[in-house]
Amino acid sequence: MSPAETAKVLAAAAAFDQRTVGTADVAAWHSALGELDYADARDAVTRHYRTTADRIMPVHVLHYAGEIRSERAQRDWEQTHGHAYVGDGTVCDACGLPPANRRHSWTAKGAA
Repeated sequence: MSPAETAKVLAAAAAFDQRTVGTADVAAWHSALGELDYADARDAVTRHYRTTADRIMPVHVLHYAGEIRSERAQRDWEQTHGHAYVGDGTVCDACGLPPANRRHSWTAKGAA
């Protein structure tokens, strides 16, 4: 995510909690959230304020963005394999492939 996109994430938070956002805020939040996908971070803000009135902080965005990524990886797994991931081990009990959040989140973006 770019610094400009981080500013948009903070603007979304400000729409909910009336915070003021300056360049120092953008820089600080970008240092914590810069590796996230913008859409995931933006959606994390919305998800946060659907569940609590507490003021959002970067740790909350990281938490909810992680949930969003995991849910997307699970949907990708189900579309690819025709079933939900089964089990809690290192491979799916139904088909023997590794979990969606490891194998498919990597292949969805290509080999990096």
